[in-house]
Amino acid sequence: MLQFHASHFVTMLNSLDVLEGQFRQSDLPVNVDEMLDFYKGQLMALKILLGQINLTVSASHAERMKIIIENRNPKTPAVIIKIINEYSEELRRRIADELDGRVFYYISDNVNLMSDLRPFGDLVDDAFPSARYDVVEAGRCLALRRSTACVFHLMCALEVPLASLSAALEIRLDRETWGIILEKIKNEILRRSTRPSSENWKDKDEPFFTQAAIHFQMVKDGWRNHTMHGREKFTEERAEEIYESVRSFMRHLSERLSEEGLSS
Repeated sequence: MLQFHASHFVTMLNSLDVLEGQFRQSDLPVNVDEMLDFYKGQLMALKILLGQINLTVSASHAERMKIIIENRNPKTPAVIIKIINEYSEELRRRIADELDGRVFYYISDNVNLMSDLRPFGDLVDDAFPSARYDVVEAGRCLALRRSTACVFHLMCALEVPLASLSAALEIRLDRETWGIILEKIKNEILRRSTRPSSENWKDKDEPFFTQAAIHFQMVKDGWRNHTMHGREKFTEERAEEIYESVRSFMRHLSERLSEEGLSS
């Protein structure tokens, strides 16, 4: 996917337009060499922008114009300006031709999610590195308004803390469904809660595991089953609500839980 800032492109074209207007005047400007050198710099900046959106023919033409300016004869400024005017008109035509038939979309909301590699924060990223891909993709889908895809990636991301929760309870998994995994977690929590145990389990561990299991059950019944089996399409507003909820949940889990184990 290509990404560029359209405002830079517009600003560059406007700068070139101002310079070309000066070059088209009947009288040569006094500082013609200075203007040509500045024009060359603008051309190079424009070439980079053209390359970013794969307008390769136009980028090559801009490079050719730069070489003409560099190799100009200082004794014949009128000639070089005439050539530059002709090449400039041709550059605009090439840009228009290459843009013809292409479609550009713009992102108005959540723009930062397109480049943020840790949208859930450092703690979540460090605790659940295996979920990083789906967390990042969920953010990008949210920014691109691919709502159902966003929720799909969020459900995939939650696979990692669910597995970590199971491992922390010493539950061995073998590709079971969420329903079976959560049933095992509930049974293990009940088993530990009804046996003589340390105060740490009753005061700290039991509430943490119980609340986590309840939340995972809610996620399974409310979102995951419908998403993974293609039974529901999510609106943008709903996807954003689920995104915020999953982010908050994973942040909570990462305070004590990670792929390496359970912190004290």
